[in-house]
Formats: sequence, C-alpha cells, structure tokens
Amino acid sequence: MSVQILQGDARARLATLPAESVQCVVTSPPYFQLRDYGVDGQIGLEATPAEFIAALVEVFEDVRRVLRPDGVVFVNLGDSYSSQGGRGEARMVELGKPSTGAKTVAQARGDAPGTKTGGIPSKNLLLIPQRFAIAMQDAGWYVRSQIAWCKTSAMPESVRDRPTSAWESIWMLTKSPRYFWDQDAVRQPNTEATIARHSGAQGAPPADAYRLGLHSLAPHRGTLGVNGGKVNGANLRNYWLLGPEPSREEHYAAFPSEIPRRCILAASRPGDTILDPFLGSGTTALVADQLGRNAIGCELNPTYAEMARRRITNDGPMFADVQVSA
Repeated sequence: MSVQILQGDARARLATLPAESVQCVVTSPPYFQLRDYGVDGQIGLEATPAEFIAALVEVFEDVRRVLRPDGVVFVNLGDSYSSQGGRGEARMVELGKPSTGAKTVAQARGDAPGTKTGGIPSKNLLLIPQRFAIAMQDAGWYVRSQIAWCKTSAMPESVRDRPTSAWESIWMLTKSPRYFWDQDAVRQPNTEATIARHSGAQGAPPADAYRLGLHSLAPHRGTLGVNGGKVNGANLRNYWLLGPEPSREEHYAAFPSEIPRRCILAASRPGDTILDPFLGSGTTALVADQLGRNAIGCELNPTYAEMARRRITNDGPMFADVQVSA
C-alpha cells in the first residue's frame, strides 16, 4: 500500500488527482476561528461563518470530482461561539502553543471591542456544523447521517453559564443515492437486553454465543444481524463514545484513530484509496495504511506534513511506502 502526502493548499493539490480515483474521504477541516496554523491562505480564520462555509464547499467541490460515484465522505466538524472584541468565548490555539493565555480570534484579527462575528452577537453558538451540512446539501450532496462523536474526556472550558461542550458532529455525505457500504464490517456488540431476549428462547444457545457471533442464526435471521449465517452484532449506531489517545506529537486537533477506522471499514474495500484533504498529523492515512488501503493526504502546514510522514513511517518502517511532495 502507498501513502502520498501532498503539501500545499487542498484546493490546488486536489486538482492534480485523477477524477473518480478515491473511494472514501475521512477528514476534519480547521474549525472556524479556533486555531491559527501559521500559514498564509489557511481556511478557518475567515471573518464570517458564511465565508468559512463557502471556502469549505469550494474544497468539497474538488473532492466531488475525485470521489468515485459509489464513494462516501465523512467530515468531523466542531462548533464555535461568536466572539465580541476581547470578551468572546472562542479562544485561538496557535500552532505549537497551548490554549492557555491564547488570544481570542477577534483580538488576533485586530477587531475593535464590540465587533460581532458575522453580525451574530457575542455568546451565540454559531451552528457551524449545521450551516455546513445545509450548504453541502444545497450544493448537491446527499446528507446521509449526522454522527455524534461523544467524548469520554472533554476539553476543559472556563464557562459558568452553560454546559461544557463534549461532543462533535461527523457528517456522512455521498455524491450518489447509492454507494458502497459494508454494514457487517462495523457492527457493534448487541446490547445485554437484546442478548438476554434471544438467549432466553427455548433451546437457544448461551448469551456469550450471541455476543461473540458464534451461533448459526436460522430461527432469528435478521434480528441480531447476519454475516454468513453467524450472529454478528447490531447495526452501527450514530453516536460514538470515544476517548482521547496518547500522542507524543504537538497537534491539538487530532481525532482518535477509531473514527477513521470505522469510516474506512464501512465505506471501502482493501486496496481502495482513502483521501484526507486536511491531513493534519496523519491519523486517517495511518489507519488507512494499517487496514490495507492506499492513502492520499493534503496538508498546508509543512510542520504537520512532516509529522504525518514520521508517524506513518514509524508505524511500519519495514513496509511503509510514504511519498511527500511539496
């Protein structure tokens, strides 16, 4: 399997890829007004939500061209708050620096105190993920699911008048009404109630047999999920309870590897090509390589491009085929 890391703006680098060459996309774009990656032309520091959403839709028009007709796209996108001068809630994390003491985005741009974010008063949740999904739908994409990534360990927030944010959206999008989807590859363990209900039937096998997928399912076909006549768990749910993963790398926006693992297993086959137009520290490409898929990642910041190369190479130094092009 090969991994290509294309350093540069995703809009320019995607134009170099062949049409309909990618099966699955798993990515997390920069969030609106939350991080400064220290590179000119970066997406995320636009003045208004509308400008930010327009920039993302432009990127995904390029993604649409390279995506196969039966391909699937997963986009992890968090929300942010309207900031007002130096008193807003949105605090910017600068590249290589912790968030403590960081400026607000409004301060970083030099906005005068009292300036609203896109005309939206301070303290408002901007609903960026919802705006993105509606804009993508308007652009012709099929919005197939909103998955809630529920975090077992949320980022601390110094707020006293609202709950701490502890989940983010993952949008599942397709360019066609019919697409590749391997339901069995990502089945979840059956609930204890489901196991107890079926194992209580006369002559039914022990509950552990259902949990482990070891029992032929002739009398219960279609109830617990079938894969070659075996019980194989429940259909994948649209909430994923996942915790952070330890990392030695200085990247403050990496999602856990279980997110791309589920997406890639469900929406691609071994040997397919996986794309991440906002590669960051390289988690999507790393997981794709581990699962026997080819990977392509675009990364604007050279520091992160090198970080991704290092992570993937170190994961399998004898077998990794990682190419970096600027």
